[in-house]
This record gives sequence, C-alpha cells and structure tokens, in this order.
Amino acid sequence: MVFGETMPSRRRQKQMKKDAKIMESCKAMQKEQKNAVGEERSVKEIRGEGGLLLNSKEQQGRGHLADRMLAVSDWVEPLKEYFEGNKVVFISGGREDYDVRMLGNGRPFICRIENPCRNLPRKVGLLCNVISESGASVEEYTVEYKPIDIKYNMSKDVEILDTLLVDGAVAMKDLKKIEEEHSKVYSVKVLCSVPKKILINRLLSTYWKEETDNTHSDMNRAFSLMEPDLKLNQRTPIRVLHRRANLVRNKTIHSCRIVIEKTQKDQNTMLQIEIKSSSGTYIKEFVNGDMGRTSPSLSEVVGEYCAVLELDVLSTEDTFPNKKYVLAPVNLV
Repeated sequence: MVFGETMPSRRRQKQMKKDAKIMESCKAMQKEQKNAVGEERSVKEIRGEGGLLLNSKEQQGRGHLADRMLAVSDWVEPLKEYFEGNKVVFISGGREDYDVRMLGNGRPFICRIENPCRNLPRKVGLLCNVISESGASVEEYTVEYKPIDIKYNMSKDVEILDTLLVDGAVAMKDLKKIEEEHSKVYSVKVLCSVPKKILINRLLSTYWKEETDNTHSDMNRAFSLMEPDLKLNQRTPIRVLHRRANLVRNKTIHSCRIVIEKTQKDQNTMLQIEIKSSSGTYIKEFVNGDMGRTSPSLSEVVGEYCAVLELDVLSTEDTFPNKKYVLAPVNLV
C-alpha cells in the first residue's frame, strides 16, 4: 500500500482559489497606491535598501544594486574565527524590516557557537575541603571565566553594546519571553494626502485629542490618544502573506502621539508619530491600513492613504541579560 498526501476537500479547494484571487487583487491595488503616493511625494531623501540613506537620483540610478549596510548578524564571523567552531547561529529577540533602524539601547541577541575547538579562558580556585561520609577529604573548586577579546568588524553605522558570555540554556528562555511579551516604541514619519484642517477634524472626531500645552506652534500641533490601549485587529499583511498564515491577530497600541510638522501644496500633510505598541504589531499596516486588513488604522481615520516615509525603533522594554546567567564580559577590539 502506498501512502501519500490526501487531497483537500472541494470546499477547501474553492476557498484556496478564492484566497489566491484576493491576494492577487490586493497586491495589484497596493502597487497602484504606492505608485500614486510616489508621484505625489517630494521628499529629498528616501531610504534605500539595507537602511542606506540615498537621495532620489541615486535611488533611481542604483536601484536594488545598492550596497547593503552591515547588520549585527554579520558579527558572527569573528566569533567563528575566535572559537574555531563549525558554525555560529545568530538568534535575535525579534526582528525588523531591512529599512527600519534600531536605535536606543538596541535589541538583545544570542550567538551560539557550535562545535568550538577553543576553550574559554578561566581560572580555578580552591573553595574548601569537604569531608565525605566515608571520611575522605574532597576538594571543591570555584570556576571563574576570564574576559575575552573579539574583533569588531562593524561599520560606524552599527553599534554592538554590552557583549557578555552567558549561560545559553537559561538565556534562551529569557530571550524568547522577551520576544513574545515586550513592547516597543517607534518613531514614524508619515505623509498624508489630506489638507491639515481636514486631518485635524478627523483625528478629533475619532480616537485622538489635542494636547493642551503651549509648547507647540500652530503648525506643530500635537495630538494623543483619548484613552490608552487602542485595540487593533490585524490580518496578516499582504507583504508577508506568502510566508505566514492568513490569520487575524489582536494587537494593542498603548500610546500614539501625532505631531503635524508641515504641509505641502495645501493638499499633503507631513506627520511625525511616536507609537508604543505590543509585541508583533505591524506598524506600517497600522498607518496605511493594508487595504482594510488592519482596523482601525490611520488611513481609515483620515479617509485617504497614508504613506510611511521613515520608521525607527526608539526603544524596547526589556532587561536583558539577567546578571544571574552572565559568566564574563566580552571586549570588542
């Protein structure tokens, strides 16, 4: 008897065809909207591949051939060389898109060296002599790991902080917990195809209120959420639908502060937004709505498409690593 995969039911086949058609139409609509926003946008600097800042002419000339900026994961080669291991596995506490900068205190990560041929430098000291039940004297020792020096091959644009030797088994559990539970603070520059007056009226009629302090001029008016913890229903974004299940995820915007920076041609409004959200929130989709797949969204509130021009992570709320499983410091030379 030959065993193989069972064919999906007819109902399932119809649903799969329907999902495929929806995905194709959504991609086409998204492409049209991006082209429309690109024509309206008159920004001197836009972000190229790998986080490089390129002006519009360089972006058009170089396109996808732009050199990629070094990422933190590129630091694994000096580790592999030092420990003479077969492989170094880079494990990050979460991830961002290639065009998003990680600022502030950075993001925790672990590098696991597989099959190392070089032992860690350590010093062993006699703790005490213990008399066993049989009357024999047993010596107990303390082991302390010495600091090690690792080459630092990163550019000035990438900085690695607080490198330490840790107990991997315990640290991995802590890292996974951080990835699932931590919240992050983002800074987003947004272009809305709506005049300033209409934008303000729509913000005030929904989830936002104007701040009462006088620190901002008439142009830089600031708005914050009326109530904290705005609940979102986010269906898997179209841009990642090819590799993730088409599910609805419940996320939370803990705070969202909008500052109106300037207007362009009385039709477009530039916003600077600071967002604090729960883990796994798709910030780009919270802004542009993703064809209605994220609700509520800024585009839904405004009534027009809002484009994300820049997106930075300002901070993550976590304390990693814990001193309990730190073995020794690592010096970058």
